[in-house]
Amino acid sequence: MSDVKYVYICHKLGNNIEENSKKINDICRKIALEEPNTIPFAPYMHFIQFLNDKVSEERELGLTYNLAIMIDLKPEFRVYSEDGVITAGMKRDIVSASLTNLEIICENKAIEKDVEQLIGLAKMKLAPEY
Repeated sequence: MSDVKYVYICHKLGNNIEENSKKINDICRKIALEEPNTIPFAPYMHFIQFLNDKVSEERELGLTYNLAIMIDLKPEFRVYSEDGVITAGMKRDIVSASLTNLEIICENKAIEKDVEQLIGLAKMKLAPEY
């Protein structure tokens, strides 16, 4: 495949991992089938297979891996939230994506203002640590 585009899926996962994993898989499937030469991925969903999200050091390691992927792959960054909730992990990823100059696309109108605010704070270096 030439001219491959990577798409990082930012979506909540915790609280109801089974239900949210299904939603993320559905999003990835839709992109894979409808957008030629586009590779969707949600790395944190993979990391929780071997890291314990409830152990702060392991959660931090997974979030650090997310940042490394953003820096190395420079993917398009898409934010999804069906219920308008942006979790702490999502906020951290949005701030990281902004600071690494990724193209950020908000897939839900209800959260656009919150995402734009996080991007603005990140650019001014005022974003809180999540």
